[in-house]
Amino acid sequence: MSSQFIGVFSIGTTLDRGIRLYKLVLKRVFPVLLLPMLIGMLPYTQLNTSGATLGIQGTSLLFLLNFAVGIWVWIVIFRYMQKVALGEQLSVSEMLKLPKPVDQLLVLTYILWFIAFFAGSLALLIPGIYIMNLLFMGIIVATIEKQYLVNGIFRTFSLTWKRWWKTFAINIIAFSIIFVPIMAAMLVLGTTTVFNSMANQYGAQSSLGVAQIVSFLVYYAIIALVAPIFSSIMLVHYYSLRSEKEHLDIETAINEIG
Repeated sequence: MSSQFIGVFSIGTTLDRGIRLYKLVLKRVFPVLLLPMLIGMLPYTQLNTSGATLGIQGTSLLFLLNFAVGIWVWIVIFRYMQKVALGEQLSVSEMLKLPKPVDQLLVLTYILWFIAFFAGSLALLIPGIYIMNLLFMGIIVATIEKQYLVNGIFRTFSLTWKRWWKTFAINIIAFSIIFVPIMAAMLVLGTTTVFNSMANQYGAQSSLGVAQIVSFLVYYAIIALVAPIFSSIMLVHYYSLRSEKEHLDIETAINEIG
């Protein structure tokens, strides 16, 4: 086991170790993350190349496929990051086999988290913010520890108890790191989409179809490039919380000596 990413870390150290972890896993997780994004781009590619749409049924099936693939992809990424953080080396085939059939329960777990968030938002603003701050950590806990349904929610609340503000600060800083590139990608995509729509509206033969497809590819590539930064930082924070409350770092050191 490697203790580089396991220990009681300050906010600054958590960010530093999270970026280190990101650099270690990027080569593997980047192409995996592109998969659901490329599936989601199919309707726009079809529209711009042939002018035909998939229809309601086709779009619905594509949405369900994209949703299932997206869940599978994030399970792969979170668990692969965990293995790397623990100092383990996995082949590509081992990495892709990390999701198990029982992980279908994660879909219901994610839904419960979003229901809790919306319920808190409807009740009062403060409960909504409180739950939203823990939502991503809850997804990590459910995926890494296989704590499904309400067990994952209770486990997350227990793990972040009296560490809500530290979690909030790390969330804000991590999101700020990826905010600018994501906004730049959205600006490029939005601009191309607007010009393409204007060309079609005035009956002109759109010469921007290829440009729009390229802008989608650039947008998804940037998302796939920066999204793991947030995930890796939060995973290091997860291990910091466990080390602080459960002395996981001491257990890891003993295992290394053994």
